[in-house]
Amino acid sequence: HAKHAPPADKPLLAIPFTAPEGDATGKALASAAFAELYGRMAIAHHGLVGLSPNLGGSPPDQNNVLERGRAQHAKYVLYGVVGGQSGTENLDVRVLEVDDGSVAWSGSFAVTGADPAAIATEVSSKLPDLDDDD
Repeated sequence: HAKHAPPADKPLLAIPFTAPEGDATGKALASAAFAELYGRMAIAHHGLVGLSPNLGGSPPDQNNVLERGRAQHAKYVLYGVVGGQSGTENLDVRVLEVDDGSVAWSGSFAVTGADPAAIATEVSSKLPDLDDDD
């Protein structure tokens, strides 16, 4: 029976999307889009996506995100942050390569009138190949 890596070792670590304190609309979109996306990723990439607890702090700092990815031995980290002025806010989603901190993919979605399912579809279609064994 071969020894397996700890269960936390998944190629992609997903960190729940965040919004500033007191931003109910941003928070609602961040959670709905993340829940929809995580569900899709868990099905499409079964066993390859890890779920991180919230990092705390608002917004998460890219270095903290990468540190969390390294600690979990992930290849990529996915996170999203709502930012901008009220009325022109965006949900910025990024996939970072853990080894060098480069951006594998990023996208920005207007919060006003956003469709969480459409965001999840777009982001999941842009994910790097997780089945790639180095």
